[in-house]
Amino acid sequence: MKTGHLRLLILTLLFARSAAAQTETVVTGDLSQRLDSFVTEWAHQGFAGAVLVAKNDEVVLLKGYGMADPARAYPNGPGTVFDMGSIVKDFTLAAILKLEEQDRLRVADPLGTFFPEAPKDKAHITVDQVIRMSAGFHQYHDDSGDFQEMSRDEAMQRILAQPLLFKPGTDRAYSNSGYTLLAAIVELVSGESFHGFLRAHLFEPAGMTSTGFYGERTVPDELVASGHGALASYGERNAPQYWPETTWALMGSGGVFGSLMDLYQWHRALREGRVLAGEALERYWAYRSPPADAEGRRVRIMAGGNDFGFVFVFLHLLDEDGLIIFAQNNNPNGEEDPEFVRGLIRVFRD
Repeated sequence: MKTGHLRLLILTLLFARSAAAQTETVVTGDLSQRLDSFVTEWAHQGFAGAVLVAKNDEVVLLKGYGMADPARAYPNGPGTVFDMGSIVKDFTLAAILKLEEQDRLRVADPLGTFFPEAPKDKAHITVDQVIRMSAGFHQYHDDSGDFQEMSRDEAMQRILAQPLLFKPGTDRAYSNSGYTLLAAIVELVSGESFHGFLRAHLFEPAGMTSTGFYGERTVPDELVASGHGALASYGERNAPQYWPETTWALMGSGGVFGSLMDLYQWHRALREGRVLAGEALERYWAYRSPPADAEGRRVRIMAGGNDFGFVFVFLHLLDEDGLIIFAQNNNPNGEEDPEFVRGLIRVFRD
């Protein structure tokens, strides 16, 4: 048996063993009942997905709502897996910081260190500026979307050839392309594939047993959320496990699926220093430090969505030691509903 096939078999067995622990609904206490009532009302109006809420590191709500796959009559449950969208950028950041922790790069390093062919206007851009999206790179480098066939070399040629939107360090612009460039740095520095590095150095230490990459059918069918009611659909089944393998049109900025519990495990692993430690962990929290709102309260937000029905949102309420994670698989436009987000936070704080 080839090593890759053996690894896939092991991962499948690990998931099967962990799935039972992740598929039990949790509704514990007054807070969870109020949150459950709120989400149930939204479900009656059409919301389909799952919600996890934790307070003081205790999960008080973990429940699915609506249908994961209407065509097969699979309901969403607490262990259903969804496309994570741009939340993958958090893993890309952590991979860069893991390499810095290993003394293999510095975020102050210029791109010319990794890409000798980089043109003059980009050779002095730092890794830090790319992380902060202040480098001036464009949002995309593809022509036809997430599933465009593209090699790493082609992606780097496209990204480095694009004219900068502004002088590096003088402004900010959201850039998927920049995070694809960071994924290439991870491969060049580590000598490992980007996905292999994430799995070995981040996902496995964090205990993220149901997280995988596009095209990996390691998840039982009944736990696979399919996108529906969206702008577009793709393939025989509109779900990341049935989509093509991630290419460099999307690498570093997407291409990962997982459960709500896995993202909760990711958060706990970071807090406990199991994936990053020391200065690398401090730098991670500095990059992810949110500003205070008008009331002086902070909410760290990560979100990802696409045209295929999926939204995945992570809300860390720092001042209340609360966590709200939800995913949706019948989102019409790939953006979370701000009224739903505000409502969840309001109920949590009341």
